[in-house]
Amino acid sequence: MRDIAEDPEGRGLIVDVRDSKVAPRTVEVPFGSRAHLCPVRAWRRRKAELGEDVDPDSSPTGPCTTDGRPSCSAGSTP
Repeated sequence: MRDIAEDPEGRGLIVDVRDSKVAPRTVEVPFGSRAHLCPVRAWRRRKAELGEDVDPDSSPTGPCTTDGRPSCSAGSTP
């Protein structure tokens, strides 16, 4: 969540990709053409579930799938 921000012009998301110390970059993520596959809408749902100031790495459900659902619940085995 800390590396993702809404585009101020409403075009989607701005993601800070930290793949290198010497060459950091930002990537624009646009809205998807299908609502159920849209990464922006999935991120917004996940953000709403967690709240504004919560670190997703410390959430009880852990990482989520591309449609915003938790990939697995805490304590379960994949």
